[in-house]
This record gives sequence, C-alpha cells and structure tokens, in this order.
Amino acid sequence: TEAMGPLLSERAETTGKGKWNIAISFAYLDFDVFEREDLDDLDIELDGTEPFSDPNAQYAIGSSSTPADVGGWTLNTRNAIGGSTDPGGQSTSRFTNNCGGFAASPCRGFNGSTGFQGALGDGVYTLDVDSPVPQASLDARIRSKVSTLFVNYGVTDAIDVGIVIPYLDVRVEGEVTTRFPDGSVLRTEDSDSASGLGDIILRGKARFLETEWVDMAARLDLYLPTGNEDDLRGFGDPAVGVLLAGSKTFGRFSPHANVGILIRGGGKEQHDWRFSGGVDVRVTDRLSVTTDAIFRDALHSDGVGDFIASLATGVKVNPWRRLVL
Repeated sequence: TEAMGPLLSERAETTGKGKWNIAISFAYLDFDVFEREDLDDLDIELDGTEPFSDPNAQYAIGSSSTPADVGGWTLNTRNAIGGSTDPGGQSTSRFTNNCGGFAASPCRGFNGSTGFQGALGDGVYTLDVDSPVPQASLDARIRSKVSTLFVNYGVTDAIDVGIVIPYLDVRVEGEVTTRFPDGSVLRTEDSDSASGLGDIILRGKARFLETEWVDMAARLDLYLPTGNEDDLRGFGDPAVGVLLAGSKTFGRFSPHANVGILIRGGGKEQHDWRFSGGVDVRVTDRLSVTTDAIFRDALHSDGVGDFIASLATGVKVNPWRRLVL
C-alpha cells in the first residue's frame, strides 16, 4: 500500500483516467525579514530630495546634499549661503526669483547663516544647510493568509491536467519613528490590507517512464498574472515552469525527488532553479509521515535571496474512504 503523498513536492504517479483529485490548503505567513533586512528595524534615508506633503512640516537639508527640487525651487547647499557659488557658477541671486530681495511673497525670508525659509507650493519648508538630516526608522509587519484550491483530472492513466487557485489576505502594518536634530521625536502609525486572487496556475502532467526502481513524470506550469502585484498578491508577469519528478514505493517507504526551472516574464533576475526531495512513510493504513527538503537557486545572482532552503515535515491522516487530512 502506498503512502499518502508528499507535502510540497511532486510524485510521478498520476490521478488515473476519469478520476478527480481535489485538495484545499491553508497557510499563515508572518514575515520578519525582507531582502536581508529585519522588518522591525529598517533605516529610512532622508536626503532632502522630496518635500514633505504636510503643510506644517519642516525639512532639513545637510551640507552634503545634492541639488533638490522643492516646490519648483532648485536648491543646492553650496550656493545657499550668500556669496558662494555652485559648479555652474550660479550665485545666491538665483533664489531671489519672486522673492523681492528674500522678503516679499511667496518667500518667508532668507538668512545667510541658516538657509532659505519659504512657502513653496502647499507646504512650509525649512532648509537648514548646517543641520543634520533627521533620522528615521521603520518597524513593519507583513502578514499573509493563503487559501489554495488544487484540482486535478486524469485525462488518461498517464496524463493529468489541473489548476491551482490561490486566494490571499495580506495585511501590512508599520510605525515610523523620526528623530530630529533638536532631540524631538515623532511617531506615526499606519496599516493597510488587501485580499483577492493570487496568480492562478494551469498545469499538465505526463508520466513517461515506469521501471522496477523508479517512475518518472514531467509537469508543465503556466502562471497567470491574476494577482495584484501592488497588493503583494502576485508577481505582475506571466511565468512558465517545467518540472521533472521521480518516485517509487518500496513497502512502507515512498522516496521522491524533483528538479525544475521557473522562467518569469519580469526579468532574468526572477528566473530560478528548483530542487526538492523527501520521503513518505506509511505508519499505518490510515496514517503517513512525510518530510520534504526544498531548495531554490536563482539563475542570475543579484545578492538578495539567491539561494533559499526550507524544510517541511507533517502527517497525513485518512479518516474516511478517500478523504485525506
């Protein structure tokens, strides 16, 4: 009697002609690391390149800042102090446009030692050429609930077709702590959530080899970009995956191994090799224990998540007829 199958890998066995295989899974994911950065302590760089939208905000640009466009004004700290010039030879007079000698509207005033202060656009901005930039950090949390429906149908004894339909509920929470040069601290919190379909997968599987020691099958996956990339529910581009699966049952033991490649339409940095292997053990007629080791290796290294390894262990129970939990 065969075991009840792996958790996350693929076996060479097919469903059988005219038969259906329907499965539902649920996963809860709580992310604490993103691109090798701890989400509970992310540094945010404030470099003076964008104005605050808050009409009461104050913004400081340090003496090493590059030119910044703030409310239509081009500012450079090298020429924000009277008398000095930038590499282009522009003097402080370039900031007198509509200022009437740094006094008339829309400018609030100019001080040669502290910088330019004015009402620009919808906000009031303070540009202090000698003060350090405020320091900000982000404490973030990303949680995702993934419910997935798997449906497979046996076209023949050796060929299956199927579909995978994921539904995701994603919630993002964050708190930004900003520490200003004068010692004051500002904390702001926000959260957002989104739910809906993820990327649907259409797949076909064909068993092409049966021997005494190993059975072999090939699977083709087509990923449809049905999930919203901005809501963290999809990749935003179609993808094609090819997988080879080998397995065999020896008494109560059913080892299996997979190797595959996934090509995404979003760019070569998203292509990867995928490897997995494991064993199912039939403990009793109604209970199996299974373990899978899964590896992902990027085809083109970009320094972030190039190699990922994971291990999954679980049990499967057959409480009634062909129902497996």
